Amino acid sequence: MEMTVSQMTVDELRTLIADVVEEKLSELIAEDSDLDINDELRARLVAQMLRVREGERGVPMAKVMQDLGRS
Repeated sequence: MEMTVSQMTVDELRTLIADVVEEKLSELIAEDSDLDINDELRARLVAQMLRVREGERGVPMAKVMQDLGRS
């Protein structure tokens, strides 16, 4: 039986989203990708992917919006 999104906990959904984003990022930076990404951008994406794999997370969206005065 497959689980639906409505049956997932918030943590399970976050993990799923993180996994999908990492998978897609890996596809983007793959050497055989059809996308024309310059070397500098590719290096930045690889560095970001490695930081995320090590557990680093960015600033929560709510904090960014608050800082922009759009909370």
